[in-house]
Amino acid sequence: MTGIHYLKEKRGKKDYCNICGQLTDLTWDHIPPKGVTHGESVIANTVFEKLPAPTEHMKRFQSGIKYRSLCSRCNNEVLGENDKIYQQFFSDVERQLSSPVWLNKIVVPVKINRLCRAMIGHALAAKNSFDAEVIPDQQMRRYVLDQSMKLSEIKLYTWLYPYKTIIIARDFVTRGFQKNTHPSEMVSAVIASYPLAYMITDESTSCGLDDLGRYTTTNIEDEVGNTAAIDKDLQKCGYYILVTSDKMTAPEAIKAYSKRDCVEKVFLALKSFLGMNKIGVQTDEAIHAKSLIWFVASILHSLLFIKTQNLRAMDRKTYTVPAIIDQLEEITGDKNLSSGKYERRYKPNRKQSSILYNLDISTEEIDDHISKMKKVKN
Repeated sequence: MTGIHYLKEKRGKKDYCNICGQLTDLTWDHIPPKGVTHGESVIANTVFEKLPAPTEHMKRFQSGIKYRSLCSRCNNEVLGENDKIYQQFFSDVERQLSSPVWLNKIVVPVKINRLCRAMIGHALAAKNSFDAEVIPDQQMRRYVLDQSMKLSEIKLYTWLYPYKTIIIARDFVTRGFQKNTHPSEMVSAVIASYPLAYMITDESTSCGLDDLGRYTTTNIEDEVGNTAAIDKDLQKCGYYILVTSDKMTAPEAIKAYSKRDCVEKVFLALKSFLGMNKIGVQTDEAIHAKSLIWFVASILHSLLFIKTQNLRAMDRKTYTVPAIIDQLEEITGDKNLSSGKYERRYKPNRKQSSILYNLDISTEEIDDHISKMKKVKN
């Protein structure tokens, strides 16, 4: 999973808690919670720098991104119970996104007051210092600590985020400075991780996004989202009739049927990129031989596609499989007339380094293969 650009700053073990403001021993808070990232490791970079080659400055964090910013009470008691709702809600949304059956409108029942407090609590934790003067931070602290308070002082906008890249941004200004308005009153925060992203701000302009604050109540245990809307939409649905050659359950049949898209993409790759749209031979033996080559090529194509998913999350156009192959073909070796051995001509560029890193291929392995090359006779 690809992480954000962020500045790694070691904070002292004893400092002011970002939520309650007490001077005490601090604990680590995972952002987003480990249950949301499924325990995957995260690759992160320094803030405001151009993205370097993965082999240069990127560091992998096995347990995800975390901040030493909360006291034990706020981490375990204030956020603990709310985190369960946070993780369950994200899991429900993720399950809906991966479902082969889509409805026009999905309603996910959730304890909205606990969900909002978990989201805002982690936004407060995503900071390496305690800010007493920032107005939105004061508003967020009041809401998280007061369980009978509605979310009315700030906006909590959310939207679908179907990407693996994690984004954590704190204290940025979303509009120009206004007269008689202090910058500390205008800062915003964004946390994005599959399958949802959310922004905390005092902006009244929603840009079409849904403000979760309008659903909050004064009872911490209140639940919003009723199943009546789902049942109504289900009544309009038709039926799938799938005929299978093997005996299987309905969920197994739907799962197998949903994989047809993968098969279609493989055939598209074979025809568009690998030349299967034209046979070009006449005998059965030649057709069989060429089919074997296409079969092996499709495996390699799929391997390249799967291994480089992280790169496409950052730049879908640059890291298509044909573009990756073009980049790899530029890595060449020539014979050194002095030593009589073949050597790599140029150092891999940034794109090539990123591709090789994701394919688990080192430059040493490339140099070893090039050194074993023999002159090809014409």
